Amino acid sequence: MVTFITRPLTAIILFFVMIPALAANLQSRVDRQQMGSGETIELTVSLDKQVLFGEPDFSSVEKNFDIVGRNRRSRISFVNGEKQSYTQWILTLSPKRAGTLVIPSFNFKGEVSDALEIKVRKPTATTDPGAAVFTESILEKNSVYVQEQALLTLRLYTTLSLSNFSMSEISIPNAQVVKLAEEQYQKQIAGIDYIVVETRLAIFVDNSGEVSIPSVRYSGIASERSNPYGSIWSRRGGKRLAVNTEEKVLSVKPRAAHATMNDWLPAREVKLYDRWSEGKPTLTVGEPVTRTIALSAAGLTGAQLPPFSSNESVDRSEGFKVYDDQPQLEDKIGVQGITGTRVESMAIVPTQAGTLTLPEIRVQWWDTVNDQLRETVLASTSFEVLPSADITASQPGLPAAALTQENPATTPLSGSIAPAENSWLVIILAVTNGILILITAVFAVLWWRGRQLNDYGAETANKQALTGNKLFKEIRVAAASTNYSALREAIIQWARSHWRDQHIHTLEQIASQVNGIDLKPQFQQLDACLYDKHNGAITPPDLVTLVDQLEKIHKTTFPDDPLAGNNHSGKKQKTQELLPLYPE
Repeated sequence: MVTFITRPLTAIILFFVMIPALAANLQSRVDRQQMGSGETIELTVSLDKQVLFGEPDFSSVEKNFDIVGRNRRSRISFVNGEKQSYTQWILTLSPKRAGTLVIPSFNFKGEVSDALEIKVRKPTATTDPGAAVFTESILEKNSVYVQEQALLTLRLYTTLSLSNFSMSEISIPNAQVVKLAEEQYQKQIAGIDYIVVETRLAIFVDNSGEVSIPSVRYSGIASERSNPYGSIWSRRGGKRLAVNTEEKVLSVKPRAAHATMNDWLPAREVKLYDRWSEGKPTLTVGEPVTRTIALSAAGLTGAQLPPFSSNESVDRSEGFKVYDDQPQLEDKIGVQGITGTRVESMAIVPTQAGTLTLPEIRVQWWDTVNDQLRETVLASTSFEVLPSADITASQPGLPAAALTQENPATTPLSGSIAPAENSWLVIILAVTNGILILITAVFAVLWWRGRQLNDYGAETANKQALTGNKLFKEIRVAAASTNYSALREAIIQWARSHWRDQHIHTLEQIASQVNGIDLKPQFQQLDACLYDKHNGAITPPDLVTLVDQLEKIHKTTFPDDPLAGNNHSGKKQKTQELLPLYPE
């Protein structure tokens, strides 16, 4: 009987002894399990022993809560000779949304805590002007068109000093939200001094319908301000505070039914203007000039503005080439929101003299102030294109004195010659001698002029050869240094010498002079390198091919070009060719 009683008693004693060992050492608790959306709760995670290093992994908490504060404390004590210790981690949590949110369990040093459920009520806007802290939310217009700018102003009024101040972001599906400005100032309401934090936002909605603009949460640690006009960011101890703005509903209308333009541009004002690199320039064949056109729209971003230049119209005009630069987009922020600007630049290169007419540019847009269709026009403009300056300089001027026609010279006799009375022989001899002298003089003059012409021809040919060779050498030097501007000019100067045509002033004209060799692809690449920075490129192999092709053309006129490897001078060869004309 004694044995029967002893066994249950032993089991009971062992059970009570093991209870502390079975109890969870890692525990989680909160100060309350129901809260408002803008409030905070305090989570305490405890372990019944001292921890010198490390802590539980709290990253899983951030799925539903923001961790806005952290603290840690530990304690060691002796009670009735027994050592007692614990470590606590204290987190201040702010819910990310309303509803039932879960604080997950934690695993630390082999111990596991329990998960907790927190019920979060929907946010309530604090808009009472008599409160120590309240908010204000204002939409400039309750109804806008698709892609039209909607201005939202948010204000926080406070009589308290705030530290660790923050403001939540606004996120709206299918919409772009741009922060325009944030400022702080003082304002007195009903005899109470407030610090005001004002934030202005621009909202561009892509789809029509009713759009909900969510509330914004302001949070911080609040305390009474000793100075009513001091900064609200003063760092003093106090209670965590969170307030919300009022939710707004924005009505977004679809594109106006009778708006016929291709690009939908809802704006308050649209401007279109141009400028030139040299004022209003005088255009010259072969010389590029840059035209810059700017389109600005009040109430739109630069990214919303479409391409607008008239380059296609210019390209279809004969005698001109156009090279586009990359467009530049810019947004300026002002009192009435965003003013977007799109800037397009183009290099215009005339290829022939005459009249260049740039067509007008029209931009249609929707006037959101007067709710009607409008059109902004940049008027057409015309220019007279002058011939190349090199052509004008090469025209010879009038000689100082006009050349007179050569006539046979006659000299009047100063007196009469009395023939010999008795000698006709004297007369015959005189006449014969005169004729012989005249014939001899004529032949002498003809011989002298022929010699001069031959010498002049040889000298001229030699000078032309030397000039052509020198100009072609400049082509090689410019190509080797990849100086595209100098290369283009050297090719034009060489071509004028080669074809003896001072009216050549473009690479296109040179290409048309050549038979059997297609120079147009390389010439177009060379022009693109000069005037189209983003799309133009001529590779080194193409550059070598171009110079080789020009050298073949050069040799047809100057086969003894020393640049091509012949060491004989042109003058020596010409002299050898002329020797047979003058036999010994």
